[in-house]
Amino acid sequence: MSTTSVPRGPAPGRVALTAAAVGYAILLVGVALLAGGDTADPLPEGLVAALAGAGAVIVAICLLAPLMPQRWARYANIPYRSHWETPERWPRAQRLLADELGWFGTATLALLGTLLAISAVRAEGTPVPAWVAVAAVGVFMAWILGYATWLYLGPRWRPMTDPRDAPAPGRRR
Repeated sequence: MSTTSVPRGPAPGRVALTAAAVGYAILLVGVALLAGGDTADPLPEGLVAALAGAGAVIVAICLLAPLMPQRWARYANIPYRSHWETPERWPRAQRLLADELGWFGTATLALLGTLLAISAVRAEGTPVPAWVAVAAVGVFMAWILGYATWLYLGPRWRPMTDPRDAPAPGRRR
């Protein structure tokens, strides 16, 4: 596939982000309706609203950022920017950006959902060890660092001048 062609269909990262947003919304509604009750440790005031707002901002940024016009390409922090901001390559760069942001947004919503679920379980009176939340944040940070490193060092954003230069499937350059 040449660098100027844009694959059809939704980017996998955007599909994952959509599924995560739907799941996160269901979790928010469930927690808002069911959690807390008459326990001694209710959910903090405004926690559900704050997490709903944070999730909405994350989804909005991840969905809207790849739609930026080409004249704003200089504001996108992408590798090999001079290669990707040309008019013939910008559609492919937008698709790659949509996919990457979709995966980052999905991971962030998963973290927020996990922390919300931990808070809801604690509000019901069930003790949850602190290490569970720390482990969730640790897994999130490890994934973010690993994925960002792969994006920086991997072949996804590396320019190809000719489609025949592309590595064979399953092979590295």
